Amino acid sequence: MLIRKRKILLIGLVLMAVVALGAACGSGSGGLEEGVPQTSGFLPASSSFPGTVGLSTSSLQSSGTLVQGGISVTGTGTVTVSPDVAILVLGVEARRDTVAQAREDAAGAMEGIVQVLEANGIAEKDIKTQFLSIQPVYTYRTETPQLEGFRVTNIVRVKIRDLENVGGIIDQVVEAGGDLTRIQSIGFSVDDPAPLQAGMRALAVEDALAKAQQLAVLTGVTLGRPISIVEGGGGAPVFDTVVRSIAFAESSSASTSISPGEIEMSLNVSIIFAIE
Repeated sequence: MLIRKRKILLIGLVLMAVVALGAACGSGSGGLEEGVPQTSGFLPASSSFPGTVGLSTSSLQSSGTLVQGGISVTGTGTVTVSPDVAILVLGVEARRDTVAQAREDAAGAMEGIVQVLEANGIAEKDIKTQFLSIQPVYTYRTETPQLEGFRVTNIVRVKIRDLENVGGIIDQVVEAGGDLTRIQSIGFSVDDPAPLQAGMRALAVEDALAKAQQLAVLTGVTLGRPISIVEGGGGAPVFDTVVRSIAFAESSSASTSISPGEIEMSLNVSIIFAIE
């Protein structure tokens, strides 16, 4: 019984101490300066950490990232040249009742076309299969699709180096493939652009330097040495003209006229110059 009374007395003393402590904290709040917001344990935005006097929070955040300054420009070197190869995309398409018949007819037409190409001096390495497809053909006149037959398509990419004979080759191809012939597009390019790249590169660097010097003058700074140089582009473009011709009439005596014209080739150089 005596032990129980001591426990109750001890609990009462603890409660009294808690109440007294709370009152003391309440009266102590008046010691804070008027108008100073409470931060609940966080530093205000203008606070500085030891050793960073005068730096704001935003300055501290950016100081952790190394930013390389300078003038960044991109120069372009362009040359106009006459193409020396034609890229002809052509093939055959056969639609028949059975897969076997469609494949056989397409194969026969393509064989005739390849023979024409080889007879005109086109090497095997310049004839590349680009697309081959065997697909069923359905009609949707009713709720249930009806199988109408099968379609076989075989497309090749041909590089023709004799530009004066491009029109004649197309005529012969159409004659060999007949109504199954499909000519998708023709384009022109430079087979080996490497000899032209040195000139394009010099023009690109000259263009980049001129831009950087102008920017330096406009902004009142002194242009320093290049600290980064990246080259891009420089490949030979292929300008395609979509033809999508199926076949010419057998009675037509007119030949196909092809004009390669000129093409533009470009090379880009991106340079970052230091600022002194």
